[in-house]
Amino acid sequence: VSTQSTGESKFSSMAMATFHALTLGLLAIARVGEAAVLAGADDQYSQKIPGDNAGYYDDEDYIRNRVLAAAIAGLLIAIISCLMCVCFCCVQVCAKCGCKCIKSCCACCGAGDPDPQGYTRQQRCTLVLVLLLAFAAVVTGSALGFDGNGKVGDGLDSLATTANSLANEIYDQVKMSYDAAVLVSASSVSYQMVTDAENLRDEVKDAVNTVRDADDDRIIAVYVFYGVMMGIPLLGFASWVCGVATYSYIMSQVALVVLSISWLLVAVTFALGVFLDDTCVEAGKYVYGQNNTLTDLIECGTTTSSLETYGDTWSALDTAQAEPSTYISVLETNYGFTTNVYTSSAAEVNSAEYARNKNLLFGMYDSYGVVAADCASMTDPSTVVLCYVPTIDSSNYASLCDSSTGTDKASDRCLKQTEILSAAGMTGAAYLISCEHLNGVTLDLNNNICQDMVDGLINVCVGQILIAFFYFFVLAVGCIGMNRFNNENYRDSAASVKPDPGPTQQVVVVTHDHYRHG
Repeated sequence: VSTQSTGESKFSSMAMATFHALTLGLLAIARVGEAAVLAGADDQYSQKIPGDNAGYYDDEDYIRNRVLAAAIAGLLIAIISCLMCVCFCCVQVCAKCGCKCIKSCCACCGAGDPDPQGYTRQQRCTLVLVLLLAFAAVVTGSALGFDGNGKVGDGLDSLATTANSLANEIYDQVKMSYDAAVLVSASSVSYQMVTDAENLRDEVKDAVNTVRDADDDRIIAVYVFYGVMMGIPLLGFASWVCGVATYSYIMSQVALVVLSISWLLVAVTFALGVFLDDTCVEAGKYVYGQNNTLTDLIECGTTTSSLETYGDTWSALDTAQAEPSTYISVLETNYGFTTNVYTSSAAEVNSAEYARNKNLLFGMYDSYGVVAADCASMTDPSTVVLCYVPTIDSSNYASLCDSSTGTDKASDRCLKQTEILSAAGMTGAAYLISCEHLNGVTLDLNNNICQDMVDGLINVCVGQILIAFFYFFVLAVGCIGMNRFNNENYRDSAASVKPDPGPTQQVVVVTHDHYRHG
């Protein structure tokens, strides 16, 4: 984010990239070489899905060997399942058309003729037990999926809240820096930086609302999906209880379709889990001051124009401090600055320390008579706003205190207010230069989002694998059950027994009507 004297701003391109990354779920931000652990950090996030994440996030080897490798098994099985679905449909059509070759070769697809001896109760119950085992596994997988999706939803909501707060904070800091720089800087300052920040804030709010609306739809889709997955095996039980083969046929057809979808979801979920896990590892490194590879995801830190803004406002502070006055100026070194006088090298060092600049500003609020009731920063230190000394505000500062035309420019009140404005401009610039706006995001990722969200994705993935694997059993029961559950093929039913006539024996079907009519 930068302020340029030419009126051209780089703010929009960099900031928009930040929040697009945040709202899409590829959410992590860091920079190399942090020297200390961020205040308020919980235990550092540790990798949950083993593997080498070298080359994160866009290296070709990383994408191929880490992300795609995680998805490849699910993708291959999904493709095989699709081919099985096509073959199954072709086999069933050919069998219905009377193709004897298909009936003899593809009995596993339920296309073959039933056993002429029929099927015993034990054979049917064995098939039901297999279906019951598969159903229990599907229910367990669905429960894991429900739990995991709940954690993912909470993580998305937390992330959306963080993104919204960060957008507001960036706007407030940019607006404060602009307002202060306009009043004290000798260079012209473009309002475009404020416009860009305002547009960013509005777009992030829209994105947050979109994410939350989409999450509501996602929750409904989750309930529907897992409900369908648990409901399909019930067709097999209905086929067994009612002795109707049609239910088994429908179950096998639908099972093939959802089998492909399930394995595709396994691939997508596992790949997403791997990427989020690696992202959280890098966020943890950022929080704990370790070298990390997320710097390329977003440019962050010193730019020429942002340093110029910082230097202009610090120079204005030096000028005000040098003027004769009856009060003692608040000095920079009291708050950790390396010097009390601006130089380009000192600006590079001190602009990277947001806390120093913020504390300097707050120290001026306390020392220069700013009324706490009129200054939100004095009642809530987490809020950084531009405040004024008594009798001066944004409407009369220029007429009273302008360095050239101000009618009271040499007064203590004007000098104090100029110092405050200078410190506010320095604080706003330091907020961006020091990447302070990223600390809250990475802390939230490390402390609140990553653990549960990655665990949730892992649960979803495990649940999907459980469902997808045991759906092969559901499919097998459907294919076999088309003959075995058909009550016309029960061996223990006198009305449906079909004794094997042998190769030369004529088949005679004896029915109740034969006995009745002699």
